[in-house]
Amino acid sequence: MSDFGISSNEFPNFFFLSGTIKWIEFISIDQIGVEFYFIYPFDYILSLVWSRYGFQISLIFFLNFILVSVFLYYFLGRLSSLKFKSNHDFLTNLMNRRGLYSYLRDMDVDNKLYICLMDLDDFKVFNDKNGHLAGDEALRYISGMIRQTPFVLQAFRIGGEEFLLFSKSRNAILEFKELKDSIYINEFSFCNKKYQISSSMGVVLCENAKDTNIDTYIALADEALYEAKRRGKNLLCVKKDESCDFDVY
Repeated sequence: MSDFGISSNEFPNFFFLSGTIKWIEFISIDQIGVEFYFIYPFDYILSLVWSRYGFQISLIFFLNFILVSVFLYYFLGRLSSLKFKSNHDFLTNLMNRRGLYSYLRDMDVDNKLYICLMDLDDFKVFNDKNGHLAGDEALRYISGMIRQTPFVLQAFRIGGEEFLLFSKSRNAILEFKELKDSIYINEFSFCNKKYQISSSMGVVLCENAKDTNIDTYIALADEALYEAKRRGKNLLCVKKDESCDFDVY
């Protein structure tokens, strides 16, 4: 076996003595046993191989490149699709709870952030009365309204009828209220019927979103949402820090 990993069994008339990157030395034995010594520069050997098999070698490399490129294209596309599906709700295409924590991990917000927790009022009753297909359409309709709202930085569906909204707008509280009122005023159609649904919201202001545990503020927004439900629903309550005071809209 030579330094190049070539066995003499592959070439019965040649015995490889040594091999370096600069030259190759081998022996040829003719049929009557006479030995001939040859020393060739390695680049000369390569040029001979390339002159005879260059096209085939190029074709093989080209085909391998195409195959690898196609594989990577479909593999990375499939990986991206799976990541999207794992982080998004299939019904509304909003981010789900898993997507929420992925978003929080990569979030680049260094200023104030308004956090709104929104829940559709009496949604179980709506489902029982009108059917789950109408309920699914209601969720899609609400999600569409949220996506069309320019002040919403990011939106998530984190429960059956529960949504989480982030906003950096200075007028976020009033804009959240406008969204809530718009959901109630604008009926949606499904199977030639008109439906109306209301929502309640709990809002809290996070002063420094980048260096804060957002989960703490989501819990405060949940307290404000509970207060909105307790006071009659179709309301927006803003919790003031960790106090028990609420502003109601």
